[in-house]
Amino acid sequence: MSMNQRKFKKAIQNKSKLRIKNDSSDLLMYLIYIDYLNRLIKQSQVNGTISVVKLKQENKTLSKQYRG
Repeated sequence: MSMNQRKFKKAIQNKSKLRIKNDSSDLLMYLIYIDYLNRLIKQSQVNGTISVVKLKQENKTLSKQYRG
């Protein structure tokens, strides 16, 4: 289960020394996070089930794509 936007914003603030302004940047980061989780789950499915090995492989692949 993913975290809601409020918990996500608090987690970002706790782990970063940077202050997030009250604009839409936190919403953008949250949407990217949700997109990442969605793609991870879809790409990790094998015959309708999620394999732990496939999940780890796809996590490495997607991490590289999201980092640029």
